[in-house]
Amino acid sequence: MNKQFWRFFISIPAAAVIYMPLVLLLLEFHRIPLVEFSWLRFGIAFILLWGGIMLVMWAYLKLTKEGNARFVLRLPTTKLVKDGPYQLIRNPIAVGTGAILLGEAVYFASWYLLIWTLIVVEVMAYHITHVEEYKLANKFGQEYVNYKMDVGRWFPKWNVFRQLFKKKK
Repeated sequence: MNKQFWRFFISIPAAAVIYMPLVLLLLEFHRIPLVEFSWLRFGIAFILLWGGIMLVMWAYLKLTKEGNARFVLRLPTTKLVKDGPYQLIRNPIAVGTGAILLGEAVYFASWYLLIWTLIVVEVMAYHITHVEEYKLANKFGQEYVNYKMDVGRWFPKWNVFRQLFKKKK
């Protein structure tokens, strides 16, 4: 397998969505719990978890192909990526990560994982709003400012839906 692929498993995202939730489950339940099946809980968790995974993967692929970023994003992009999930929201990796963690918390019915989800989302939100957006504005200038005005940070803006479903002439 690719060397960079394996680097993910010792990265901060892996620690946030895999290792720390395992530790928290062990602390809360003293084992990895066998969950009593509920269609509602399973359905919600399935949609959140797999929706988050697909969103993160789609965003990573767009960054590596169109933004010329490396797989583990050690090097920043050379081009502002505005296609794919980035035409809907500015931070699909953060939204996807939050969805994955929330899906884990719902599936295991774990208060520890819910609190961990809130902590991770808050740290990501702080980093994105106070560090990342400043760097992107300095790097890409007016192009990024225009992009910020057109695309929502966490949720799509209404004008994005209009543009997606607008009839082509």
